Amino acid sequence: MLVAGLGLAASMVLHLAALFGLAPLLLSPLGSDAQALPMALIMGIFVVWLPAVLLGHRLNTTGNTRPSIQQMLAGCPTWMQYGFFAIFGYAVLNFFISLSGRSPGDDGLAQELRLVTGHAMLFYGIAFGSFYSVLNRPGLLAPRYCPAGHKVGHEDHFCAVCGLPAPRDGQQP
Repeated sequence: MLVAGLGLAASMVLHLAALFGLAPLLLSPLGSDAQALPMALIMGIFVVWLPAVLLGHRLNTTGNTRPSIQQMLAGCPTWMQYGFFAIFGYAVLNFFISLSGRSPGDDGLAQELRLVTGHAMLFYGIAFGSFYSVLNRPGLLAPRYCPAGHKVGHEDHFCAVCGLPAPRDGQQP
């Protein structure tokens, strides 16, 4: 969780620096190793994303083939969930803006840094959110059942099979 949080913070700082034209100033102390920082961010995604995906499959108690983002972020506060969806929307928008070409006065490094950090924020953010969810609500890892014994998701209020009310987390059917 710490690596995901630090990666998210570093991605945001570098992204803002690239947006406001401060990337060369921020990366100049690194000298010829200026490309090492964006590459470290990319490599760090793999460090946090694999455990986040495996955790997402553990959080998927409904039997679907893939976990949904709502299941992975179920233990996060509502404001944090909306924040992650805003980051997702921004990453898509940033991708298309970066593909459209350079803006006047923009060097190639800033454009590349914006593209890399825009996606890094998304991956680090979802990983951080899924780790936070499990720390905040450890009961998300346990399956839930309706009174008739059917598996239900943690966000479901009623069983999709029989229609019975699903017990809240921590309650027995």
